[in-house]
Amino acid sequence: RVAAIIYHKNVQSYPKEWIAKCMSSIFSQTYKKFDVFEIDYGNGGTQIYPGSIWESKEMATHAHAHNYLLDKAFFCGYDNVMNINVDDHYAPDRFEKQLVYAEQGYDVISSNFYNVDENDNIKDTMKMHDRNIIQEANNNMNIIAHPVCCYSRKFWTTCTKLNPEEIPRDDFELWKRSYDKYKFIIQPDFLLYYRVHSG
Repeated sequence: RVAAIIYHKNVQSYPKEWIAKCMSSIFSQTYKKFDVFEIDYGNGGTQIYPGSIWESKEMATHAHAHNYLLDKAFFCGYDNVMNINVDDHYAPDRFEKQLVYAEQGYDVISSNFYNVDENDNIKDTMKMHDRNIIQEANNNMNIIAHPVCCYSRKFWTTCTKLNPEEIPRDDFELWKRSYDKYKFIIQPDFLLYYRVHSG
């Protein structure tokens, strides 16, 4: 069973085109058997993915919201969960390709990605899959793209979770605590269009 998580606060501050592009990339996934868990963690009452399992609830940070939704999805019996960032967008075969690695026993699955600007122009090609994750981490470089991560039940139900006190390095610090306990991979496909924008 597969789920995706969407968490946002003050999403109205983003251009509508960005949100529409992100949602379209989820609607268009070639793998169709998934549910979406969504939270407006600013308690603003905004639902952006029709049919999502949705809540509007005040939370202090994105790390709190991320942890909350993953806990909820795995408690409900899902086996793998896809992370979604609302200002980014994804290749239509993202879920399908990442689940191939999930079936091989990987616990945290990321991918190569493109940096795009505010107008969707590709600015950088971020080829990370042929680098050594641990060596890069030892050099203080995080090469795992959190917005495109797929998590296994084994990882999330036993890991230390995101620590809000570690923002903005919260994902990187979680990876560093986990490398020796779980199977990580950056797959060679370019599955994420990562938006770099002012603010």
